[in-house]
Amino acid sequence: MFGGETVQARLEINTFLIGQLIDWFSKDFQIISDNGEKCVISLTVNENALFYWAMQYGEYVEVITPKKVRNRIKEAAKNMVAKYGE
Repeated sequence: MFGGETVQARLEINTFLIGQLIDWFSKDFQIISDNGEKCVISLTVNENALFYWAMQYGEYVEVITPKKVRNRIKEAAKNMVAKYGE
């Protein structure tokens, strides 16, 4: 669906997003830790798909790695604040 590089990623997500994670990326991921409310996930994923998925669920997702995607999200968030901020 997306062109671009495939990367190894680590995310912290709210556990209620597991179904959405499976819908986008299938069941090919590992749960590294889970405290019932949040979990850390490791997966191999298309870099662009990860960016758009994380932006869609931004309030409930933190991309830990790769740093490149994390920085891209940070820049997009800054641009949104510039447009929609006070």
